[in-house]
Amino acid sequence: LVLVTEDCVQALPRQRHVAGGVEFFGGEDLGTVTGVGEDSYAIAWNRTGLSTDVPRRRWRDVCRRLWELRVGDRLQVLPGHGYEANGDAYYAAGDVGEVRRIDGRSHYITWARTGRTTRVSDGRWLKFSKRLARRSAGLFDAFDADSNGWVSRAEWRDAFERIDANKDGVVSRKEWQALRQDVPVFDMVPRRFRSQISLNEWQAAFDKLDSGSNGCISTQEWTSERLQESWGREESYVAAERGAPCAP
Repeated sequence: LVLVTEDCVQALPRQRHVAGGVEFFGGEDLGTVTGVGEDSYAIAWNRTGLSTDVPRRRWRDVCRRLWELRVGDRLQVLPGHGYEANGDAYYAAGDVGEVRRIDGRSHYITWARTGRTTRVSDGRWLKFSKRLARRSAGLFDAFDADSNGWVSRAEWRDAFERIDANKDGVVSRKEWQALRQDVPVFDMVPRRFRSQISLNEWQAAFDKLDSGSNGCISTQEWTSERLQESWGREESYVAAERGAPCAP
């Protein structure tokens, strides 16, 4: 693993560099790689505005790279930041966007307020935004077996079969709790009996969530207001991104 120019890094908690009575960086400070030499990386530290050279062979003893975003991650624009191009506003302070696609080192973020998408090199998002907490990601990830950011109809049915521990064709509240403890989600599936969900009811829930009829459910709409309105529930579910193709 190597660093490249414009990578964002964070100093490890116990790291600190002081020279001549001047602090260059402290634990958990953020910085940006400004140069790559044969033997060292030049890193400019955000808090102090100062730069240090870190040996390439031991940079992971000093800091960690901060670029890890996944499809479905939500970002919120920091105060004082915004972006316009050719007279069109893309995002402003406080706006929330979601990572819709990752292509190599590029992240494509769609902003909820404007509906516009921007491309951001990995790590640069830290300069103008912060990552928000994931919404029930653990449960969604449990269903998304291939971790591609989408739950297909086959994955949805496989999840039912995994949860149905005694193989009686229904998922009971006890079996659901044994998987994840997310009881409010269990309660949102329309069903005949309060304490269990049949396979047909489970499949009907998939059809309800797949609002774009594209054969898959995305994590982007896990707390969709549209879904709350259509189901009349306080909690929300995973909903498909309308009209978007299912990722391969």
